[in-house]
Amino acid sequence: MQKAVISARYQDRYQALYDRQFTRVEDWEEDARKKNDCVEEARLLTKYKGLVFNDPDSGSTFSVWDRNMEFRRGRGNGWFVVGVSADKPDDESCNEPFSLDK
Repeated sequence: MQKAVISARYQDRYQALYDRQFTRVEDWEEDARKKNDCVEEARLLTKYKGLVFNDPDSGSTFSVWDRNMEFRRGRGNGWFVVGVSADKPDDESCNEPFSLDK
């Protein structure tokens, strides 16, 4: 089996995609991420609340808001965690939604 070689030109893009994945997806999560249901939101929020991560695009640090998530309808959408900026935690305009999908 050959190993994929990533050129230096695309290394940063690949690393950004790799870093953006939150955690291992559990079996129950696949369907829960696409259902607009308050029970599923609560289950996902229980798993992800308090998670601190770095956004490779902006270089900013965020933590997952522990009170609410955002649901977006349409193809490829579903539940999004709301990232609270570590730089300005009291400024809601700095909060950003992040997809749970890869």
